[in-house]
Amino acid sequence: MMMNGKTFVVIVALVVLSHYHPYDGFVGLSGVMAASSCASPTYRDTYPSSGPSYPQPPTVQMPSGDQSVPSFSNPLTQNHWSEVANIGSYRPTIDYRGQPYVHSSCPHTQSGLVNWHDPATWTSTTTVLAGNLPANGANVILPEGASVLVSSCSIDPSFVFGLITIPTTSKLIIGDANINISASGFDVRGSLLAGSSSCRLGNKVTITLVGARAAQALPAPGHVKGISVTGTIDLHGAKYSPTWTRLAMTANIGDRYIYIQDKVNWQAGQRIVITTTELKDSRDWHRNEERTIVNVLLTSLGGSGTMVTAIQVDT
Repeated sequence: MMMNGKTFVVIVALVVLSHYHPYDGFVGLSGVMAASSCASPTYRDTYPSSGPSYPQPPTVQMPSGDQSVPSFSNPLTQNHWSEVANIGSYRPTIDYRGQPYVHSSCPHTQSGLVNWHDPATWTSTTTVLAGNLPANGANVILPEGASVLVSSCSIDPSFVFGLITIPTTSKLIIGDANINISASGFDVRGSLLAGSSSCRLGNKVTITLVGARAAQALPAPGHVKGISVTGTIDLHGAKYSPTWTRLAMTANIGDRYIYIQDKVNWQAGQRIVITTTELKDSRDWHRNEERTIVNVLLTSLGGSGTMVTAIQVDT
């Protein structure tokens, strides 16, 4: 169900996502040998000289028989006091559509890195993991002075680590690949890096923080189901813009398309939030709605010649 509203808000995470899952314990022993799916201890993902491009939405005329397409009796609203729409003059937008992801001076391509999936990386560690790869359920302390690279095959995505500690002189660097890391928490005294301002990651990296809800009872340390940072955390994913916009037309119950004011580089599969117009909007009572983007199109509505963005959503 879609509610009539003035504001359309999208929540699009960058590449790194943090979320909680209930979990009551860990399995595996610290000293047990863990295997990676990498072809060899020296394996590295390969990266193109430039990243992929943001999608360019096609320009289409919406099907005239579609019940969601506005007619002349339901024209595009412009310059209305309610700010339902103010096409062309509301605000400037950065148009990333068709532009490549910036991809230079990347942390994951610098020299001097050691691989997470190389047993030799862990021979100097002060933990009982010495000489073995970090096992499922293990508390992990990176070697002092090391810059440890996580590649696509480094970590079994089913593993749930305990606390991952990055010492003051160390770095944990996440490569530009589909990577999943689950742990009870991170203690970042050194650096946790994924991309940079000149190297936005084009793949999805998911960090899942796991633990029982009771574990966070105060005075729990900040790294319990969290990322405690006394050093540096620097995470850069694809830049989707704008992150929120207003409707160009009221969204009614059953509509398969919603019309928004701005040019966007959002992609199919991303989740958006449509905010309520109710006076009350709280955690336990609200009428905000979440939908998945099916398609992003540019279209001219109601014979006006004005181009707006049409977002097809799941129903």
